[in-house]
Parts: sequence; structure tokens; C-alpha cells
Amino acid sequence: MLSFVNNFHMMIPKKVKIGAHTFQVLMVDDVDPEGNVGECCSEELTIKIKKTQKESQLAETLLHEIIHASDAHLTEAQVDRLGHVLLQVLRDNKLDFVS
Repeated sequence: MLSFVNNFHMMIPKKVKIGAHTFQVLMVDDVDPEGNVGECCSEELTIKIKKTQKESQLAETLLHEIIHASDAHLTEAQVDRLGHVLLQVLRDNKLDFVS
């Protein structure tokens, strides 16, 4: 059974399975002192997302951190490009794999 954190109309899962691991998704006030809006920690199996972002930013940040968790060797620029493109493909084609 899926459980979600409701933030506006966006449903953010509390947990995401990535490969062999389950990451806990934490909605936080501040991710870090540098002002990042998301962070993936493979050692703690957590993804932190700044909860005050707009709905479209929440989706992009979650996807961005999932990409980081799936391949730690990608550069930040590569993760950014993949995140932007994949989110747009999902939206433009109304791809909703949950419902």
C-alpha cells in the first residue's frame, strides 16, 4: 500500500523504492545551510525535499533526487537535464503510473 504526504495537489510518497533500497522521503523546512531544495543520502536512505516549494518544483525536485539515488556517478548537470526532460515527458503525455 502506498502512503503519501499531501502538499497542495501534489502527492509526494513517504517512501520510494529505488533499485534494492527503500528511501524515506522527508518533507523539511530547510534541506541544508546552502539553500538546496533537495538532497539524497544513500547512506541513510533518505531523500529530503524542501516543503515550501511550488507544486511543479516539488515534482521536479523529487525526480531529481530519485535520479541521484539511481546513479551516483552522474554529474549535477546530467541529473538536471534528465530531471527536466523526464518530468516534461510525464506531464506532456499525462503519464500517471500510480492510478
